[in-house]
Amino acid sequence: MDSLEDVAGFTISLRYLYGCVIYLNGVEVFRNGVDGDLSASSIGLNAYTDLLYHQISLPVKTVAIGETPAVSYLQQGSNVIAVAIVGQTASQTASVFDCAVRLVGTTYASRVFNSDISASVISGSKTEVTEHYHVTKMNAITCTPNSWMVTFKNDRREWLSSITLYLYYQQGTQQPKQFVLKARNNNLEEWTTLKTVTDMTWSLKGEKKKIWLENNKPYNQYRLENIATGSETECAWEMGSIDLAMDAFPATVPELSYSTPIVINKDVEMGEVYPNSEYFFDFVVTPALPEGITVDPMTGKISVTARTEMAAASYTITAKKVGGGSSSATVTLSVEVCTGGKSLITLVVRTDYWPHEASYQLHAGRGVSGEVVQSSDALAVPNGLNYADWCLPHALYTVELKDAKKDGWANPAGWWLTVDLGAMLFEMGQMPVGAGVVTCFS
Repeated sequence: MDSLEDVAGFTISLRYLYGCVIYLNGVEVFRNGVDGDLSASSIGLNAYTDLLYHQISLPVKTVAIGETPAVSYLQQGSNVIAVAIVGQTASQTASVFDCAVRLVGTTYASRVFNSDISASVISGSKTEVTEHYHVTKMNAITCTPNSWMVTFKNDRREWLSSITLYLYYQQGTQQPKQFVLKARNNNLEEWTTLKTVTDMTWSLKGEKKKIWLENNKPYNQYRLENIATGSETECAWEMGSIDLAMDAFPATVPELSYSTPIVINKDVEMGEVYPNSEYFFDFVVTPALPEGITVDPMTGKISVTARTEMAAASYTITAKKVGGGSSSATVTLSVEVCTGGKSLITLVVRTDYWPHEASYQLHAGRGVSGEVVQSSDALAVPNGLNYADWCLPHALYTVELKDAKKDGWANPAGWWLTVDLGAMLFEMGQMPVGAGVVTCFS
């Protein structure tokens, strides 16, 4: 193969009845129905009733977990696959065999298809939430333990690197805050815990949240257990859609960073601040943040409604990198009152599918040669609203909006400026093909 760039993984379709062990470039990548070291005396412990093609999806490269290093299954250039078909007895020498290998040539591939979905203590469209139809949703109204499970047909095994939760498109309350994701291959196995999720934060209607998994194995069954709000008194929650997927990992993940300093306006819900890349997870902050300031542990999104003024202070945010390793960033936070000779200006950008191509700079004075007061090199929310709040001394300012590829933003993407928490919208527009947009205000 010429390149593995933007390849999310690969699938193996293997026709067999009893046991199998699969090797790629000398590395064992999958086995089913075979225990111990492979030898001429090995016996297949599995017994399918029908001779079918059974599909297995796998990563191009495993994820480094703890002290276990990452292993490349595929490599650029030539690759060698070896398959051992193991019979039910040592004397069995005849077998039926066929195998096909296919690359999943995309950066993101949903794997929820040809599957059965079941749920316990959950109401609504629980079997349809993987279809991503905007009017479907599932919900629960009590704190009773619940579960939602997907089982792939014909014992298909799927490797997953992420799960994405979507709020119902009109939903602004009763968001789920926690759950446990488990996996196994059959009803006789114990469940393996892949991820324990807590303290999720939501700030936008219809928001989605991608949660990365430290997982290197394909499974037949995945189950979300105890989806809940985290409150013992307000138990009701709802959700619009769920997706389970494999992802292409970047060759390198940049070091973690945020736009800093972050100046927060007292008693104002601040526009969300995101890390410089989506390829981080399991965020931890030291020292503990003041009340009203939160960092989502899954995405690193900083959300704030601060009720008390605070002098500038530094905090260290540490997160794991997708694929292995970790990174830290220091941010400076302060809380001030936006009154007197200052006004609160909010830039709202409704992006298209490529928010990372959009950027802005706020300059002091008329024109783009003035001092850069605030900026963002890339926005974070695709097909949604991105916010920037600026408490500015009364003066003249220039906003410069750019599109990295200069091909414009796909309709209905656009932008607008408001004053005093949206009390008045004073300018708006879209991003045309070309150099970008520049506008002045005072």
